[in-house]
Parts: sequence; structure tokens; C-alpha cells
Amino acid sequence: MRKNFPVTGKEIHFPANAVIISRTDPKGRITYVSKDFAEVSGFTEQEMLGEPHNIVRHPDLPPIIYEDLWKTIQSGRPWNGIVKNRAKNGDHYWVDATVTPVFENAKITGYMSVRKKAERADIEKAGKLYQKLNRGVSFGFKISSAIHNLQAKLGNLGLAFVQLSLVLLPTCYLSYRFFSVDPLLSSLALGFGLIGALSILWTMSKQGAKIREVVEIVRQLVNGNLLTDISRQEGREDVDKIYTNIRCLSISLWGLLVQMKENYGRNLNLYESLFKSLEKFRGSTQTQAASVEETAAASLELSKTIEEIVITIGEQTRSLSNVNNSIGSIDSSLRETSRSMEELASQTGEVSGRAHQAELIFNEAIRSMEEIKAFSNQINKIVAIITSISERTNLLALNASIESARAGEAGKGFSVVADEISKLAEQTKHSIKDIIQLVKNTSVSVEEGAIKVNQSVDVFRKLQDYIEKVHSSASQVRAHLSEQSNRLREIRMSSDQVLTLGQMMNNSSEQQKISAEEISASMHIIAKNAEEIATTSEDIKDAVDDTLRHSERFKSILSHFKTEKVLP
Repeated sequence: MRKNFPVTGKEIHFPANAVIISRTDPKGRITYVSKDFAEVSGFTEQEMLGEPHNIVRHPDLPPIIYEDLWKTIQSGRPWNGIVKNRAKNGDHYWVDATVTPVFENAKITGYMSVRKKAERADIEKAGKLYQKLNRGVSFGFKISSAIHNLQAKLGNLGLAFVQLSLVLLPTCYLSYRFFSVDPLLSSLALGFGLIGALSILWTMSKQGAKIREVVEIVRQLVNGNLLTDISRQEGREDVDKIYTNIRCLSISLWGLLVQMKENYGRNLNLYESLFKSLEKFRGSTQTQAASVEETAAASLELSKTIEEIVITIGEQTRSLSNVNNSIGSIDSSLRETSRSMEELASQTGEVSGRAHQAELIFNEAIRSMEEIKAFSNQINKIVAIITSISERTNLLALNASIESARAGEAGKGFSVVADEISKLAEQTKHSIKDIIQLVKNTSVSVEEGAIKVNQSVDVFRKLQDYIEKVHSSASQVRAHLSEQSNRLREIRMSSDQVLTLGQMMNNSSEQQKISAEEISASMHIIAKNAEEIATTSEDIKDAVDDTLRHSERFKSILSHFKTEKVLP
């Protein structure tokens, strides 16, 4: 026997209108649970489905009650009792449980249990009974079960006949035997017989009162009062059996109707929401139909616009093709110009080199002229010395002439020599003047030549600077041309890509034009369908409206059954 632990000893109190319903297969595995069952027990629906129903069995529940429950429902009869169940967290809750078999083609296909909140007095009685049964005091319960089984086999009248036979037959026999022997004993026997008969009549009268009570309960149920107080009957008579079955029926109907009312409330809210949604849907559908018509017209305009775009793209593609060809020509020209600039740079480099060589030669000439000038200065110094010597020689010749004149005939030869020396000195003097003039002229020419050479050097230097600038500019131009050529190649590549994209756009635009025409046609179909949907939604709205009217009537029928106590 399954025992679920641990337990906390804490009782769970739940609302009186909570409906704890579950259904199992013939082996007791759970196939359905109500929302209240899951909330009170603490288990989720997924945790309980497919599990044996004793998943909520409390360890305090005596096994004999569990056995009695199964024996009763497996025999096809309903069972009712106060049951202590265990929640998932170990707490417990008390229920007034009614378990009935579910038949299909006269065969039990499962069991349904309807439970509601148990009354406190019933809980206290059940708690005491649990303690007795768990202590082993089950004899009275077994005797009661045996009588119940006998009653089930013989019926209530059969059992009463047995009781009457057991009392009257011995009484009549003893009265007959002892009447002639001892009238007193015979009278006592007859008195006991009358007492037994009166007891039987009292029992039958009591049963009649119970039957009238049952009739009143049935009348209350027929009038829809499912809150009728049907007390628990511990007897085993037919009336008690009917009483118990009516109580089980009342609890089952109560649970069913409570759920029907809850479902009715949910369905009513659903229908009202559906009615409002249909109103909005109908308006939206009509608006959508108008929008679809506008979209269809716009799609047609779009198709025309796309056609114009196709023409424009074609023209742009042709223009791009011409631009691409022009870029190719410019690129070729730039390449030729770049090659020319390379040749110019090479030539300017060569000219720069030759100008540099000329500058070196001119520098050598300047140095040579400087040397000539230096030599001229030295010649001037030598000429000065010679001039000095000539002047002294001339002075000596003059002195010699004076001395020869003084000497007379003896000095004539010396006078001739002096004259020759004087003539030589005079010639030397004239030669020196010529040399001085020549040196002077040479110095002037050298200075003028040096100036001209320096000017030529300056010109060559400026020319070299200009050539270097030309070479640098040519290099820059060549670099710019190379860069422009690269950019033109990139532009041409981009132009090729744009041309390709233009062709793709042209093709896509053609497809879009076709798609726009198809969309326009589809929009007309959608608009037509939207109108049909609007008509259908109007029909559905009418159907929902009719359902709401029927729901109001059904509400009046449900209100006939009282399932909740009205608070004062």
C-alpha cells in the first residue's frame, strides 16, 4: 500500500465553491484533473496525468477504507466518504468525496471523483474513525460490511422477512408448545412475539419517514436546489442506500453544474469578445478592401512608373557605355602623356648633367683666369723691378757719359758703351711700357673674361635650377598622371560595375513591372475576397449574436440550479 511522505500536519483551507474533479482509467491512473484540484493539491496537471490517483493519498487514511472504496466502485456502485488527502508539500486537506464508476456499453471504463469541502463536524467524526481503524478497531466496520453484503444479496424486504421469520416462527412454536403445559410461559412467549412484531412495525414506520425525507430531498433537487443539506447516513437499508445514492448524485450534479456555470461565464466573455472583435474585424475588412483597391490602383501607377524607369535606365546605361568608352580614350591619352613625361624627365636629367659638366668647366676657366691674373700681377712686379733696373742703368749711362766727357779722348770708348747702354735702357723702358700696357690689357681682358665666365656660370646655375625644377615638375606631373590613370581605371571599373548594375536594374525593373502588374491583379482578387470575408464576418456576427441570445436563455436555465450559498 502506497504511503506518501513527508507530512507537515498543516491543514489547507480552500473555498467552499471549489470543485475538485478527477477522472481515472479502470486501473486508477489519472486521465483528467480540474483546475481547482491542481491548485489545492499543489501538483500541476502535467505532474498528475498518467499517475495513479493515490499520489494524493495521505498516510493517515486507513487501508480498510481504501479497500472498501475500491470494492464498492468495482461492483458498479457509487462510494461516498470523508477523505484526508495529502498535498505535494506535505500539507493535507479534507474533502467530501463521491466516486462513481463510468460505464460504456455496460462496462466500467473508468471512475470519476467529485470532491467538495467537507463540513467541520464530518471532519471530526472522520478523524476519530481514522484513529480507531488505524489502531486496529475494525470489527464493527467489518460486521457492518458483512450486513451490507447480505443486504445487497437479499434486498431490504428479504432482510426484513428474515428478521420477521426469526422472531415470529419461534414465538408461535413456543406459544403452541407451552400453552397446554404452562400458560404463563406461553403468554410470555406471545408477549415477546408481539414486542418483536411491534419493533418490526416501528422499523417499517421509520423507513417510511426516511422515504418521505428522501422524497422531499428529491423534490428540492428537482427544484434546482443543489445546496439541500443531505446528511450522511450510516445505515445499510434500502432507504439508506437510496439516500446515499441521492447524496452522491447531488454532489456530482453540483460539481458538474458549478463547472458548467464557470464554463458558461468564460464562454459568455469569449462570445462577447468575439462579437466585439467581429465588429472591429468587419470594419477593418471594409477598410482593408478600400485600401486594397487603392493599393491596386497604386500598383498600376507603380507599373507605369517602373516602365518609365526602365526606359530611363536604358538611356542611362547607353550614356554610361559612352562615358566608359571616353574614359578608355582618356586613359590611353594619359598613358601616352605619362610616357612623354618620362622621356622629358630623362632628357632633363641628361641636360642637367651636361649643365653641371659645363659649370665645372667654367669653374676651371675661372680658376685659370684667376691664375693668369695672379701671373700678371707677378709680371707687373718683375716689370717694376726691370723698370727700376732700367732707370738705374740709364742713370749709370748718364754718369758714364759725364765721366767720359771729363776723360776726353780716353773716355770716348767708354762713352760709346754708355750711349749703347743708354739706348738699351731707353729701349728697355719703351719695352717695359709696352709690356705694362700689354699686361694691363691682359688683366683687363682677364677680369672681363672672369666677369663673363661668372655671369655664364650664374646663367648655367639658373639653367640647372630651372632644369631641376622642370625635372621635378615632370616627375610630379608623371606621378599625377599615373595617379589620374589609376583613378580613371577605378572610375572605369566603377563605371563597368554601374553599367552592370544598370543592366541588372533594367532586368529587375522589367521583373518588377511584371510583378507590379501581377500584384495589381492579386489586389483586385484580395479586394473581392475581402468583401466576401466582410459578408461572412457579418454572418458570423449574426450567429454569435444569436448564440449570445441563446446563452442568456441558458443562463436563466442554469440560474434554476442553486450551487452557491447566498450571503445575508
